[in-house]
Amino acid sequence: MSSRLSSVLLCLALAVSGCASASDRLAEGIELQNEGRYLEAAYRYADAVDKDDELVQARELFVAVSDTAVMLAMKSADDLVGAGDPIRAAEAFRRTDALFARGREVGVGLTPPADYNQLRRQSFDDAIDGLMQYAASVAADGELRDAQRALRRARSDFGASSAQREASVAAEIDLLLDWAEYDLGDRYYKAAFARAGEAVDLQSPPTRGTVRRADDIRNEALDLGMVRIAILPLTSRSDVRDSVGSHYQDELSDNLEIDYWVTPPPFVAVANSALVRREARDAASGGRPLNARQVSRVMDAVGSDLGALIEVTYVSMTDQNVRRTSAWARKRDGELVHWTLERGRYVLEVRAEVIVVDRDGDELERFVESGRETGGFERGVYGENPRELQLSSNESRYFDPDLLEKQRAEVQQAALEELAEQLADRLFREVIDRVR
Repeated sequence: MSSRLSSVLLCLALAVSGCASASDRLAEGIELQNEGRYLEAAYRYADAVDKDDELVQARELFVAVSDTAVMLAMKSADDLVGAGDPIRAAEAFRRTDALFARGREVGVGLTPPADYNQLRRQSFDDAIDGLMQYAASVAADGELRDAQRALRRARSDFGASSAQREASVAAEIDLLLDWAEYDLGDRYYKAAFARAGEAVDLQSPPTRGTVRRADDIRNEALDLGMVRIAILPLTSRSDVRDSVGSHYQDELSDNLEIDYWVTPPPFVAVANSALVRREARDAASGGRPLNARQVSRVMDAVGSDLGALIEVTYVSMTDQNVRRTSAWARKRDGELVHWTLERGRYVLEVRAEVIVVDRDGDELERFVESGRETGGFERGVYGENPRELQLSSNESRYFDPDLLEKQRAEVQQAALEELAEQLADRLFREVIDRVR
């Protein structure tokens, strides 16, 4: 069979199935109705109308069966109230609400019973009260997650009034603060800090009492869970120092100290860098990298729990996609000579290795992060002194050492900023992971 013929037959099949689908839904609805499954039947009829709005029988049956489904749902709700289950009773009204909404979607308006709205509102109020009572009961038994879910349902599922929402929020705030205090007692400091913050954020603006209590919890969590880290002066591997000197490590160190070490995240305290440098100098011997024992001495001196050694291990600046254009110029003596205009991209990659150690100098973690950046360049190439060339102002800029250095510096700065961000983020995560 040709692909074209197959496509035609497929289109015809889809067209036929589209028409038949409405009839199928109608038939399914009739079968469900005969089984006494009126709510399901109503939805099948609605689907049929949705697929074919000229299917009059589906429309009529949808209205008739929906009336029956609503009456049965209201009776079920009344029975559930009598059985002491106001929440399931309210859910019955939610199901009928959904049926009314489905009717509106397919353009068939359903008329609720005269007392429907009054009974529905009373049922919803009873459900909200029931959820609030349930939350208090399970919270007393230590089932705090279940209590929180119940409180959130109380203000979200049953059309809560503003007063009911406020009551639910207030109850959840108290729950979260109690929960945070339990976390403190169990030494789960991050959880305590987070829950106290969640309590404050739950209400806008929060009450002064909430803020005071939350602040007390967070401050205690930070005090008990704080991890202090001494970040040793950055170094470079010998081959890196031999090729590029200490420039990259100095720039990276400045980026980290200015942008990250002074503003660590909660639960991280970075030891004073000047104090660490002084202690590191005192501990060092012969200009060699610090060993584990010496790092431990520095950490003891500055009162830190962890130490971090950061070393620049790789620097590579390469040219890519270089395009060359020949040009001519006269020397000051009048001789016509050749020079080359090169256009391309710098590609810079910088890597650094971090070693995290404990008070005993034992290695806890080792990782490598990298920063990579590209940037365009334009430069003139001439085998002799370019100052002897008679160039236009536009041509002269291709030999301007300041402009050439600016092109490289922009790439370098971006790569080091990226590396600093990744190093700080990873190091802080490693520290915070050690807080319960």
